[in-house]
Formats: sequence, structure tokens, C-alpha cells
Amino acid sequence: MDGVHKGVLWVALKPVSQKRIQVERVTRNKGIFVAWTEVSRRSEELAKQLGAEYYRLKRKDAPTFLAILRLMVNAIITFIKFLRSHPKVIYSFQAHPFITFTAMFYKLLSGCRVIPDLHTAAFSDYDTFPVNFFSFMLWRNCDILLVHNEGLSQALGDRFPSLEGKLFVLEDPIPVLSGSSDQNMLKWKNSGMTAVLISRFSRDEPIEPFLEAAVRHAHIHFYITGNYHRAKFSLEKYREQNITFTGFLPEEEYVSLLRSADFLIVLTTRDRTLLSGGYEGLSLVKPMVVSETDTIRRYFSDSVVYARSTPDAIYKAIVEVAESVDKYTVLAAAKKKNKIREWEEKRQNLLTLLGSAIL
Repeated sequence: MDGVHKGVLWVALKPVSQKRIQVERVTRNKGIFVAWTEVSRRSEELAKQLGAEYYRLKRKDAPTFLAILRLMVNAIITFIKFLRSHPKVIYSFQAHPFITFTAMFYKLLSGCRVIPDLHTAAFSDYDTFPVNFFSFMLWRNCDILLVHNEGLSQALGDRFPSLEGKLFVLEDPIPVLSGSSDQNMLKWKNSGMTAVLISRFSRDEPIEPFLEAAVRHAHIHFYITGNYHRAKFSLEKYREQNITFTGFLPEEEYVSLLRSADFLIVLTTRDRTLLSGGYEGLSLVKPMVVSETDTIRRYFSDSVVYARSTPDAIYKAIVEVAESVDKYTVLAAAKKKNKIREWEEKRQNLLTLLGSAIL
């Protein structure tokens, strides 16, 4: 079945059953989802959907020595949290392996279940010896490995066959975004068409090619989110009348901006990754331009417009979505409904696996 890698037991559930109620009662307040990051909508949503406490500590970019020191401090604080809360299941936001190592250390004392949520960075940014070997040894002893999409599952299964039976594909849940007032939405509206590039100015985002395309669409006003001070190139020549760099926005303002837009753009150069902005777009039923990769195509199929990371390709994709806003709004609504149903099936399967382990 789509979304569950071969080797993982699929348990068929009745729509309403005593088993389901029992599993959710046992899991709720018995699990904790730990993240060391500035923000992770996925982690927060997964914790909520899986009945786990969400526990987040900050982790900012810093020189190597300070970064390692911060990780050590986070590990100590997190371990103390485990000792106080006695979780039976620990989910860990794993980009680097140290957060999962802390959970595994507690597992030695308690016998709890440890389930890393493996982000792409877990085996791309940290794919050098001995860190990658350290990660593999941790994963071998974890109970289930959550991965974000089928592409990641296939890549990990091919590289580490012994992990195949532990892999469980669970995409992001479609988020329920906070409300926004009409007044806040009007703040972002122009007389013409508006669009938003959802960005963090991360190194895997083709922001400069997008800007080269955007300035050619003078009739569309583009808002670009994220910390633009992180840009590795000058933004001065792009500060045209039709481009606004918003900087980091509070949640309510951010959602208001997205709601006010006619369509959204979410781009990445990284393979085997899905886009948090894409889930947000589905939540708000917005037409979207997204990057063209096999992983993204597999998830969104024909509900969005695809673009390679070149100015011409992005320009043409913007033309297509701008001329067919109503069409792609209808397709987004149908895709959202389908993905919510699929995700709920996977959630119930995971809860059943966990419930049978901790009852």
C-alpha cells in the first residue's frame, strides 16, 4: 500500500473499533516528540496527531565549538526531561544523530521505544564518516524509522538493507493553519494578482533564478518570505515595485499573507524531499508552482504546476498557473481531501504498531 515500505506490517483497521480507542488511550500522554530546532511544523503536527507531548529546544547556527557545546547542553536537558516524564515512546527530530543518541541512552535504562523522524539532512548533511556510521548503528537499534516519502525510504533501504523492515513512510500531515482576519489579509492585497514565494533562504532554494523570472512578470506582485539577510547574493536589483521581501513573519501574519495570495511558489534543488510550504498550500487550497522532482511529482501528481530551477522554466510555470488559477484551485481541493484520507490510514497503522508494543 502506498506510504508503507515493504517489510512493515500493515494492520487493517475498522472505521471505529475498541482496538483503536484502546491504542489512542494508551499512546496519549505516554509519548514525547523531541526537536532541537528553531521551528518544525512537521514535528509539532506529528506530536499532536500521535498524542505525544511536543518538547522543543532551540538550536542555532554557530561556530563548531559553540554548536557542539549547545548540543551537549540540549542532551543533558533532554535526558532530565525523560527521567521526569517516563515516556514509553520517544520520537526524535533527527537531522544530526545526537538527539536520537540521547533517546537511545534513556532506552537502555527504561526499555522505551525510540522512533527517529529522519529528515533529509540525516543522511545528506551528515553523510561523512564517522557520523554516518554512528547514525547507522543508532538506527539498527531503533524500533521504527519514520521517513518523509517513498523516495527516501527506497534510498535508505537500498543503502542499508538491514533497515528495510524498520522503515515507515509518513508524510507531513496537512496542517490546520491558524485563522486570519480580513483586515490582515487586505494588508497584503494589491489591485492586481499577488503571489508568495515561501522561503527560508536556505541553500537548497533556487531563489536567484526565481527572482530573475519574477521581475519579468510586472503585472504580478511577489512577496518573498524568510530571512533575506541570509541571501548569498545582492538583492538590491530585485527590489522592484513588484517584489517585496517580508522577512520573518509572526504566524498569524504569515498565514494571512498566504491566504491573500492568488497562488504560491515553493522551490527546492534537493532531491527526495517534500516541501513544508507545499503542505501549507494544500491546507489553504492554493494553486502552486513547485519544483520538478520525482518525489514531489509522486506526491502532488497533476494538482500543481512544475518548474525546473532555471529562470525560463520558472517564468513559464508562473504564466501557466496565473492563467489557470480556478483550475488549479479545484485540483488542490481534491488533492487535499485525498491526502487527508491517506494520512489518517497511515496514522492509524502506526498507532496500532505502537499500541501492540506498549500495552
